[in-house]
Order: sequence, then structure tokens, then C-alpha cells
Amino acid sequence: MALLAAAVAMLCVLMPAAAIAADQEQNDDDDDQDQGEGNDVELPELVVTGTRTPHELSDAPVPISIVEGDEIEAAGAVDAGDAIQSVPGVFVDDYESASRGGPGSGVNLQGLPTDRVLILVDGQRVPWTMRAPDLELIPARLIRRVEVVKGPASSLYGSDAVGGVVNILTHNPTRKPRAEFELGAGSFYTFGGNVFHSWSAGPMGWVLNFNREQSDGWIDANAARSLIQMGKGVVDTLPKPYHRGHPYELNDVFGKLTARAGEHLKLRAQSRYHWEDNQLSDTDYGTVSDNKTRLSGLVGAQLDIGRLSVDLDLGYFRRTFRYREFSTTYVINPVPPPDYIKGTSNKGNTTVGDDFDAQLNSSYLLAGWNLLSAGLAWRHEQLDYSAFETSSMTDAEQAYDAFQTVLSAYLQDELFLLGGRWSIVPGVRVDYHDTWGVETNPKLSTLAKLGPSTALRLSAGRAFLAPTLSQLYRPTFRHSGYYMTGNEQLEPEQAWGFNAELEQSIFEYARICGGYFQYEIEEMIYTTVLEDDYVSGLPLMTYTNLKSARIYGAEGSVGVYPHDWVGLQLSYTYSETRDLDEDQPLGTTPKHNASARLFWEIEPWGLGGHVGAQYQSQRDYIGMGGRWYTADERFSTSARIYQRIGRHVELGFKVDNWLGYKWDREGDGDCDMPPTGYYGSLKLKL
Repeated sequence: MALLAAAVAMLCVLMPAAAIAADQEQNDDDDDQDQGEGNDVELPELVVTGTRTPHELSDAPVPISIVEGDEIEAAGAVDAGDAIQSVPGVFVDDYESASRGGPGSGVNLQGLPTDRVLILVDGQRVPWTMRAPDLELIPARLIRRVEVVKGPASSLYGSDAVGGVVNILTHNPTRKPRAEFELGAGSFYTFGGNVFHSWSAGPMGWVLNFNREQSDGWIDANAARSLIQMGKGVVDTLPKPYHRGHPYELNDVFGKLTARAGEHLKLRAQSRYHWEDNQLSDTDYGTVSDNKTRLSGLVGAQLDIGRLSVDLDLGYFRRTFRYREFSTTYVINPVPPPDYIKGTSNKGNTTVGDDFDAQLNSSYLLAGWNLLSAGLAWRHEQLDYSAFETSSMTDAEQAYDAFQTVLSAYLQDELFLLGGRWSIVPGVRVDYHDTWGVETNPKLSTLAKLGPSTALRLSAGRAFLAPTLSQLYRPTFRHSGYYMTGNEQLEPEQAWGFNAELEQSIFEYARICGGYFQYEIEEMIYTTVLEDDYVSGLPLMTYTNLKSARIYGAEGSVGVYPHDWVGLQLSYTYSETRDLDEDQPLGTTPKHNASARLFWEIEPWGLGGHVGAQYQSQRDYIGMGGRWYTADERFSTSARIYQRIGRHVELGFKVDNWLGYKWDREGDGDCDMPPTGYYGSLKLKL
């Protein structure tokens, strides 16, 4: 495996150089600015995800939040989920209480669940793993910046961008040679390391990074075994004690190569290979293992001639997920006295997915006040899935191959009026799929600068969520207490969304934002019962366009920077999620979500640090077997301090959950939050 990783890294250096889209090609020297190398003048902060064209953050016509790489590093974040958890409107949801190395984590944005938020890495779509794109698979050391665009974005990006887009931008080559070597260790026998190198030599530049982490891990005290009642499926959970620990190892290799071919042409190529191995055993005679691999590649070119800019991107993403579980099953004995029928279950599944995509994007400055953008896209997805389950109740196998192709075109016009104090951005995108047909998604955004330090942003648009290959084509298969089958008649979900944001700057020392959001969802893809007694009293379920939902709320943030060496960030989001058909909570995000972060750095002493806290209120959500669970309110804390010794050495110390707070996710009486953890690091910079 190590040889394969090295081969992939070498491929990144040797493969023909090409460029990814203008989404990430703002400036080849952006990373120089981030690292404070080779820049005498501070460059303006440009964002690209909201409109696919570069804007200063203050001129962006849609609500965008940014997390810079130095903030991510100062906080000691380990993955992309950690990096964005304090962004207003963001709720990072661990799919299960398995800490790192488990089923992963996804992002809920403004009340929309993880499968309705599009995740990009350098503008490339990240495919689903289990329930949605997994943020744990993206090491924080790769990240130069994260741009979080809020509101419906299907007019530019197609399916999944119902609640917005999270674009994770990786490091670019630096003018001066940069090399970093980092080692870390901490609680739960956790060990990790990272090696980073970047440089530009003439017209060529490159970035190489290797990241590894291994740990005995942590998991909650009890295994929430599903409790099955014949004819009703999963009716409860039966806690069984775990052995402490959830061993895992994560590895990630990344390479990027850039080049300039003359004055007008920029080229870039990049590739990334990620592999991990996770294991779990408990005293209930069970073992669980899952292995994940990801291989992605992206090549392209950007041509700038006068007022015209053209970008061509070609991407590939291969993912493999293998899951195996040997466990004890529990069925309520229908014959008195009440008891459980205990048996064993050996089950697993293997998913192999291949995604190919091509994009052609262009923009033309018609006049100083009018920028026209247009693009074409092609995306092809293949899915190879197989599963088995052998137990006292069933002996079943399932396998299917499926594929889909989506063709898309978009058009956007940006109008800058009143000397740039007012901008209007209409746009529309059309997507065609041979199964679910044509989707047309318009959007209108506007920015009004009400004064030198006040800005109002409004946007409204339509978005959609396409059914997955699994939801469309999977054959009938038995799960714990029920059977599930696909539905080829599914139609995409439809949503209309509205966002408003008012931003106020107070000199250079503070920035205050407040906003309102609302989404109306129709034809929500949901599970329903086809037959109550399909086989042996177990129901047959499928996916259907059934639900209507409304999601609305408000958010606010305050950033205070009284001096160069200290900064305070506060954020709060209130959201309501309602299932309009059942008049009950939708079960996605907590109603109240608040965070606070304090950064400081005393540069003459080389001393800096970070203290953060986050609160989520109690929430109801749908879990295993369609049951409703109630998660307790959650309060999490983290702190980090670092000391730079000269120019080349940095020592760091981090504490997670330093208040020792406990949290029960499933209502089974145990703690689902890792206890206080301590981590130290040594970084060498050359």
C-alpha cells in the first residue's frame, strides 16, 4: 500500500500539467500571502465559489463565510469538519458516536441535512460515502481556505446544492521553497504525522503532502443493538457493553503541479489518494471493520485573453467502501414469557464508485459594468454494489451495477450599477438526466452597498436533489427488521430558497452580520412502507416522493479584532425544521447552535493560542430502522497553545473537551462524547 501511495504521489509530479477552474485559480501566489512569504503588499481577499468569478469578499452578491488556513492551523483542526464547525449556520454532524475513524461526519447548513449540501474540493464534486460526503476524509493540513456559500446554488452547481456549497481549497505552490514536518501524539494512543513541501521554479510549481494518523480510538460504552419485533421491524435498541477503543489508521497522499505556458495560459494537475482501515470489537461477540479508499484526479487549463476567460476541467473520482459486521441479533420472543431470541448475524457490503466529469466555463466582460458567464458540464457516475447477510432469520445476497449521465448548461449575468454600489446577478442552469428528465433552476441575487461599511445581500432561487443510484435501482434486500427496494419512478426533490444578510463593518475592528433564511421543499425523497407483511411479518419499504417540508431561521455573527494580536468570533443560528405532512420536526439540526472562538498571537514572543466552545440544543432525529431518537443538548470545548522557537520550530499542545462534558446521543444512558483528550505536536519549518 505504501508503494501505491508513493506511486500516486509521483504520478502527480510526472503527469501532464493542467489547470482546474477559475473557482480556485485566483492567484498562483495566494499561498504566499497566506504564509506571509514574498508579498510586500497585502492582496485583496478574493472569493470565487458564489458566482464562479472572483470577487472581493465585500463585493460578493451572495452570503459567503470564509475560514482561512491560519485560523484552521491555530485551532489545531484535524479534518475539514473541524475546520468549519464554528461557521454561522453550520452544524457538523457525526453520523454515529464513533469518534474519528468511524462512519464519518457531514455538514448540515441552515437546517438542511448533509445530503442537501454540496461538498467540493478545489471545485471538484465529492461523491457520497455512506450517507453523504465525509469531511473526515479531508486532512486539515491540505486546506488553504474554505468558502461556505449559503442558499440554493443549483443554478451554478446542479443537484445537492439545496442549502449551499462548501468549497475546500487546497494549498497552492509558493514562490519560496517551503517544507514542513510535523509529529503529534496524544490520548487514546493516538500518533500522527504530516510532511508538506511546496515551491515554484520558473513557470513550474508544485505541492506535495503526506498525512498519517493512527489511534486506539474511543467509542461510547454501549453498542446500540437493534431490537426487532416480528411484523414491526426495529422497535427499540438494546444496549450492550463495548470494549473500550475503536482502532483506526488514516493515510492521505496529495500532489499538485502548476505551470504557465506563455502570458495567457495556466495549467494545473492534481491527484489525491486516501486509504483507511477501521476496526471495532465488543463483548457481545461481535466485530466490525470497514475500509475506505479514495483516488481523485483533476486536470485542466485556464486561458485569459483580454476580457475573455475560458476554463476546461477534467476530473475523476474513484471510491471503494468495504464494510463487514459479525454481531449478535435480538428478536422479541412472541411466545410468553417475554424474552429475547438471540442469534448471530454475519453481514457486509462492498461499494465501488467511479465518477467522471468535464466542465467548460467561460466569462466575458461585455463592459465595465457587465460580466457574462456561461458553462457546459458532463458527469457520469457508475456504481457497483454487493451485499450479504447470513443469520438465523435470513440468508440473502444482493448485487447490482448502475450508472447515470447528467448533461448541464448554465448562464449567468452580473450587472454592476451605480458605480459598483449595486449589483444584480440573474442566472439559470438546465440539467438533463435520461431517467428523471430535465431540471431548470433559476436564481437571482443582489448586493446593495448602503454605505461605506454597510451591505445588504438578497438571493432567491430554485434547487433540487436528484435521487441516488441506490434509491433508483437497488433490488430488494433484507435489513435489520425490514426489507428495502429501489424505485425507478423517483423524481428529484424540489426546493425554493430565500436568503437575506445585512453586514456592518465598524472601522477595521469589527464585523457584524445578521441574516434570515427559508426553504420550501416539495417532493421530498422519503422512505415509505409498500407492504406491512412482506416476508415473515417484516415490512417492505421503498423510497418515494412523499414529504413537504419548511425550514427557516436566523443567524448572526460578530468578529472583533481590537488589536493585531487578538480576535474574537461569535456566532449563533436559530433554525426550525418542520415536516408539513406530519406536522412534526424534520429531524435534521438542533434548534439552537452557538459557538465562540478566541484567537491570540503575541508575535514578538512567538506565543499564540485558541480557545473555542460550541453549544447545540437538544434535537430529535430519525435513526436506525426509522425510529426517532432524542439527542441531549451538547456542549463541546477545545483549546490550543503554541510556542514558536526561532523561525523553524513550533511546539503545540491541544486539549479537547477540557470541561469533561458528557453527551447522550441515542438516549441509552451512556456517554457519546469522547472524554478529555490531550495532544502535543512538534513542527519543523524549513
